[in-house]
Amino acid sequence: MTADAIASGARWQGPVRAAAVGAMVVGATLRLLAFADRRPLWFDELMLTLSIGTRSYADLAHQPLDYGQTAPLFFLWAERLATRLAGMGEWTLRALPLASGLALLPFLWSAGRRLLGEREALLALVLAALSQPLIYYSNEAKQYASDAFFSTALVWGAAGVLTAPTRRRRWSELTIIGVLAAGFSQPSVFVLVAVLAALALSPEVRAAPKWRARLAALSMAWGALAATLYALVYRAAATDPYMRRVWSAVFLTPGVPDFTTRVGVSVRELLLRTVLPDWPEATRTTLALAALAYVGGAGVLWLRANARHGRAPAALLTLPVVGVLAASALGAYPVAPRLVLFLAPVVLLTYGTAVTAVIDAWLGPTSPAGLRLRNAVYAVLVLFVAWWRFNALREEAVHPRRYEDTRDMIAFYLRRAGSDPVYLYAGGVPSWAFYTTDWRAPNTARLAWLANVAGPSGPAFENIASRGRRVSHEGDSLVYETQGRLELIGIGIGAEYLEGQGRPHSVPDSGWAENEARRLREAVDRRADGGRSAWVYFTHHSDVQREALLAALRRIGASAVVVRSADTAVLYHVTFEPQP
Repeated sequence: MTADAIASGARWQGPVRAAAVGAMVVGATLRLLAFADRRPLWFDELMLTLSIGTRSYADLAHQPLDYGQTAPLFFLWAERLATRLAGMGEWTLRALPLASGLALLPFLWSAGRRLLGEREALLALVLAALSQPLIYYSNEAKQYASDAFFSTALVWGAAGVLTAPTRRRRWSELTIIGVLAAGFSQPSVFVLVAVLAALALSPEVRAAPKWRARLAALSMAWGALAATLYALVYRAAATDPYMRRVWSAVFLTPGVPDFTTRVGVSVRELLLRTVLPDWPEATRTTLALAALAYVGGAGVLWLRANARHGRAPAALLTLPVVGVLAASALGAYPVAPRLVLFLAPVVLLTYGTAVTAVIDAWLGPTSPAGLRLRNAVYAVLVLFVAWWRFNALREEAVHPRRYEDTRDMIAFYLRRAGSDPVYLYAGGVPSWAFYTTDWRAPNTARLAWLANVAGPSGPAFENIASRGRRVSHEGDSLVYETQGRLELIGIGIGAEYLEGQGRPHSVPDSGWAENEARRLREAVDRRADGGRSAWVYFTHHSDVQREALLAALRRIGASAVVVRSADTAVLYHVTFEPQP
């Protein structure tokens, strides 16, 4: 390369780094705006946070948790500590995911620069900064943002060792990151294995003194912690029959009739969802292009071996994806959107490699003029990607969707209901339990009872399988009296949700609606004060289920009026005619 080309490349570094700072600022702003919105916790978050709010640090290691949940132990402990210090609330519970989402951006930029180059890193950073799933899960009280962050941090730490394998500090950083990753992120094991393989493949690492001993120490430390956590904490959830059934359709099991369909879905979830979350039913052409781009980038990484890193970058960025596919084929890891979010950093860096390689091959920098043209094309592409993704996010940033907006609805009921009984649809139990609890002095007996009856083995479990028969006189004991009112816990409808398939049907089991209407009528008839009204609380449901119950109530002489409605949450005031 000529001196003019080198000077042109040096001048290009300033705009690239300025663009990286801009992408990080925009990405951080979008995450902070979503956090500031303080949307109510929704069903998935609530099922996990109820265990965080009621269990001790030791009890959080006994999994599955309440409501059939599982999560990394260090994550649960960190959330428990945060709530002990700052109270149970949306901001406290989402602070750790937000910190993970914010930290991912500079770590991804630095990791990409260390491992690949500034152009590859910039494109990956722009896609990550403006990725709707990465923004969303940075503001959900679940572990998925932490999963993605620790994958990024591991790549960053490994790249640091690859660039300076003789520096003890780099090995120490990587060791600590790996230990934290194993404790904070269950799927980090796929990245940990890739890190070890990448270090072993690096010529420069193998030339460093004591590299075998250091690599062995990393393997033993990480492996021992990951194996211990699995044996003592996660195995029960991983082998739980209910969990296996729910996730069965998103394993890449060879020989199943819909294997080809599952492969297409897996490609979409692994390679497209982070970039195109608003295109859930991607066409075959889009899937093929995504697969081609990824395979092209992976191919470039494996072919671009050099004297310094060898094929270490290729191993680091592709083996996690290969590991997930292999584990899924063995029935050990399901390919579902949130469960593969941890792969987003390595996939986006691979895309960055593919795009940069295509531009370089097309416009190779054979002269200063060629280098300037290449840089101009790259700049236009990055600007287009940034405009395209920001435009897709703009409406949601200004008017964020508030899933299952239950907080204010429940507060309204508590102010107005008096001694009226309330019927809780099974899907509404977690939100009701959370938002009716005074977390400064929680009624742990009530919360434990609700978790028991509404858990996977309880009659009020929201995702209970069909009974295969007509419902008759079920749930009469599912009543809890608190603060002078009765809470009637709804029994499960019998329309089980399976990941990757949805609900085969949303119609409740025969007789369900009539049974629940009877229970509510009998509760009103038994009122000592002669009152003839009650309330019905619906959330995490479909219109079919709600209309079935309302129709059954009308048939026995009740009239229902909507008093609050928000997204999928509805609160009814129900009045019964006097008995003749």
